[in-house]
Amino acid sequence: MDKEAYKNQREAALEIREEIWRFLDETIPKQSNSLSYDFGASPKLDAKRFYEIFYKYDYQVRKTFTLGLKLAQ
Repeated sequence: MDKEAYKNQREAALEIREEIWRFLDETIPKQSNSLSYDFGASPKLDAKRFYEIFYKYDYQVRKTFTLGLKLAQ
């Protein structure tokens, strides 16, 4: 595996991370005059959907980290 493969894995992880933020932005309102989420005013979060997105992210980060360790040897 080479540095290009590592770069591609890292980019994939960052794309999934953005998907997590989009999900939160679409689901949870922000506090007025703030960038913080207003969890008290939000409807119930779709935990299954959040888990699906987070699991993809977690897997991709671990995969990227492992590849980075192999490249460092």
